[in-house]
Amino acid sequence: MGGWIFMFCMVILTPMLMIYIGKRHIDRPPKVGKKFYGYYSKMSIKSDDTWNYAQKIFGQTWYQLGKSIIIPSVLPMFFVIGKSDYVVGVTASVVIFLQQMVFMLFITFYKVEKSLRETFNKDGSFKT
Repeated sequence: MGGWIFMFCMVILTPMLMIYIGKRHIDRPPKVGKKFYGYYSKMSIKSDDTWNYAQKIFGQTWYQLGKSIIIPSVLPMFFVIGKSDYVVGVTASVVIFLQQMVFMLFITFYKVEKSLRETFNKDGSFKT
């Protein structure tokens, strides 16, 4: 049971971090040009406006995604209560992989880049 509790906490960790980091980006986005903190892509560094907009959209996306994946993330864990540590570990690993690859990486990148391209020209100026 101790292994299940630990893996349950690990499964909840990703959505909770997404909620916290998303809220932090909404309230206090990182300063322009921080390479090690914030949403960083070719389009987001075109200008101060693109940087600030990307941080705002990134924060909103992570906050919403974090809240929306908590329940679907923990549901599989309830199906493996009392199972072997191997089954619990594999289940948690699959859930965490999906959280990080699908939600943290692909969906976030797609939403932020799409929003940037809809709002800004390729040179970083606002579309009219």
